Amino acid sequence: MLLLTGLILLLNLSGFIQYTGAAQSHVLKGRGDDDDGGHGDDDDGGHGDDDDGGHGDDDDGGNPCSYANCDDYDPCTDDICDPYSGDCGYLLKDCDDYNSCTDDSCDPYSGECQHVQKDCDDYNPCTDDRCDPYSGECVNDERTCDDYDPCTDDSCDPYSGSCGHVQKSCDDYDPCTDDRCDPYLGSCVHVLKDCDDYNSCTDDRCDSYSGKCVNDERTCDDYDLCTDDWCSSYSGDCKHDEKVCDDYNSCTEDSCDSYSGECQHNEKDCDDYDTCTDDSCDPYSGKCQNKEKDCDDYDPCTHDSCDYGVCIHDKKDCDDYDDCTHDSCNQYSGECEHTEKDCDDYDECTKDSCEYGVCVNTEKDCDDYDECTKDSCEYGVCVNTEKDCDDYDPCTHDSCDYGVCVHHKKDCDDYDPCTDDSCDPYTGTCKQIENYQCSGY
Repeated sequence: MLLLTGLILLLNLSGFIQYTGAAQSHVLKGRGDDDDGGHGDDDDGGHGDDDDGGHGDDDDGGNPCSYANCDDYDPCTDDICDPYSGDCGYLLKDCDDYNSCTDDSCDPYSGECQHVQKDCDDYNPCTDDRCDPYSGECVNDERTCDDYDPCTDDSCDPYSGSCGHVQKSCDDYDPCTDDRCDPYLGSCVHVLKDCDDYNSCTDDRCDSYSGKCVNDERTCDDYDLCTDDWCSSYSGDCKHDEKVCDDYNSCTEDSCDSYSGECQHNEKDCDDYDTCTDDSCDPYSGKCQNKEKDCDDYDPCTHDSCDYGVCIHDKKDCDDYDDCTHDSCNQYSGECEHTEKDCDDYDECTKDSCEYGVCVNTEKDCDDYDECTKDSCEYGVCVNTEKDCDDYDPCTHDSCDYGVCVHHKKDCDDYDPCTDDSCDPYTGTCKQIENYQCSGY
């Protein structure tokens, strides 16, 4: 459109120059072409072309556009008159705002340019709709609802467009398993409940209905009253030893009652009433011995103790109450270890940290608070690119003011009323053409 307008203006300007030259020639000719040097074309030396010596030509020597009415009453055209031929010309108003995302038109009533934003709404609430400012094509990007938690099922509601994150269910409906979702792999993990009481002489199991641990004392009775039935605390096997009532111990007098199965011993009482000691009488010295029960499970990550005769092995508590560390006990040294949670998203343009056990990746702030620059981050470095306000018109001075492009027309006025001043739309240089009407003739 700009090229067509420029060509029409150039043709009109050429015609105007031809007209100006012709008119000047005509005026000069009117000053006298006769042999007698008079001021007119008549033989009588008059000042005009008529026989009566009049002061003017029969044809009006003025601008032919002074008699032409070129108004087509269309506010959306620029009406012009060819100063040489007097012909009317009509140029459609240029309403192009150089924005591919607007539909441009001229209001046929007011003559004002209208720029209607292109509608890219695909009526899908789960897409982000926009217009590409370069191609003018609509872009409908599918909304990403990923919360980067592999233990949630993420989706977009097709009615509201809001993201939903449903916690993954890992319940296997077995009360004897501890069910959880692996926060790294997103797979379900079902760990059997540990009901081991670290007593080899109990049968340990989990009740499939209640989910509670049951530790049944192992029965080693062989129904022989004169046997000593017992469970080995090391192997867990039942032992049935012939009851020996003669212990050759100076601390007892031994016998076995065949009816009751009881040995008869005048045994020295060495009981210290501490169930966590093994009480006995030294058969050689006759002295009582009270040794503490050995509850060592040889695991450096447990605290071993005896409670009412039962060995207890409590796992060492390595919790540092920091949700941003993975806590564990070293099986070799028994020392607690706290490994920081890895929140690196491998994006140089984010600042990575952990807050309350949740990874936070904050985008780097590259805003230079200049509305005339486009701010972004590339490979961890802020890039601030100046806004391009070039309208490709050499006859305007282009600049950016508070984020808005401003185009001021080039001032070609030389303050000489006898010149017609204009700007060349191709080179941007000012032109001053002498106005023949100021020639003084």
